[in-house]
Amino acid sequence: MKIRSGMKMKRVAIVAGPLLVLAFAVSWLLRPSGGPDLDTALAFTVAEVIEVSAPASVSAGEGFEVLAEGVEPDVVVVATVETGYGLRRFEVLPTETAVTIEVPAVDGPASGVTVVSVTQGSLVGSTTLNIEPGPPVGPIDVYLGPRTVVADANHFVMIVAVPEDQFGNPVADGSPVDFTTIRPDQVSEAQRFRTGGLLAWHEVASQTVTGRTRVSTESGSAGAPERTFLEVAGTPEPYELELLESASLDSLAPADGQSLITVGTEVLTDQFGNLMPDGAAVVLDASGVSGVRRLHGQTIDGRAEFSFEVPDRPGRVTLMATASGVSSEPLTLDFASAVESLVAEVEFVEGGSLVHVGPVRSVRGSFVPEGSTATVTAADGTVRLVDLSLGVGTATFAPSVELEPVTVEVLGTTITVGDRP
Repeated sequence: MKIRSGMKMKRVAIVAGPLLVLAFAVSWLLRPSGGPDLDTALAFTVAEVIEVSAPASVSAGEGFEVLAEGVEPDVVVVATVETGYGLRRFEVLPTETAVTIEVPAVDGPASGVTVVSVTQGSLVGSTTLNIEPGPPVGPIDVYLGPRTVVADANHFVMIVAVPEDQFGNPVADGSPVDFTTIRPDQVSEAQRFRTGGLLAWHEVASQTVTGRTRVSTESGSAGAPERTFLEVAGTPEPYELELLESASLDSLAPADGQSLITVGTEVLTDQFGNLMPDGAAVVLDASGVSGVRRLHGQTIDGRAEFSFEVPDRPGRVTLMATASGVSSEPLTLDFASAVESLVAEVEFVEGGSLVHVGPVRSVRGSFVPEGSTATVTAADGTVRLVDLSLGVGTATFAPSVELEPVTVEVLGTTITVGDRP
């Protein structure tokens, strides 16, 4: 910091306005009989000030000089320089009634209106100057969101650029910022906006073609990393469920509770013919003879497929898929019994009775699948569950059970055996 002194006269200012009225009122109220007149009241408003001058504006990264006139020689002068980013303080010892203070440049953000204050004891003075930001430098801070938008020409994403100069100052309002948008079909759109309130922004409207859209940003010679977002299909058009692979309504697997059939949606497209994106959630709801179930799936190449386990008893099942809130037409399937033949007999033994089930054969000519269960119900309501292996199994009842007639059910097929009262 350098100090240059020069001969200047001390300045005297009179504080006017409300302070003048207040000082006069106080002096008038407190005066003794024959107290102070108007001249005495005005004496309360006389104050000594320092005249401070500085350049109207400077460029960021440059120092500047502040001239303080009307100071006392050999008494420390304190100068403060305040911007929106912080405050700096300097102390100087003038040798005359005027002193020049050199304020060094700030290696960092400091643009905007700057207040310079100079004090010396009860003396005070201030002025303002504007620190002008420099040109933008890269990379420019760029923010984009959301990263996915519906390709229906009715949605948009916003991209915001915050250009700064080499010291981190936001560039001046009105600085040009160029956005270039490359669509999924490689069509290019160039638009220019100007900064205001520290930033420039652009609403990038969606189109009707799905894919990845890229947006580049430039301001002067400064650039930014490219930002991207996805334009995706909207809600699907009406669609149906269908049986896949070799299944058909006439060749459904029997209701054995274990076989799987594959059902899937048609190719899902929006009103513009765009495929639903891979990974879109689709649910399959089943209701009917075996209760209510829900399966979860995802689209791949515009379709969602589900492996559906057939019911464990004959009857009707209705399937319906839902994707993005749009439900398919119901698909109704009628499942036939899986049991071709079912036999059972009762055997009374010491200490109870036995019910022998099987062999139980399926419509496919083999035993019913391993793990199938026979439900054996005695006349008094006592129930035994029997796992069938190779189509046979045995249920055991205590002597106290009123057994006959006994009912046997396997995969929805029921027989009754025994006639003891």
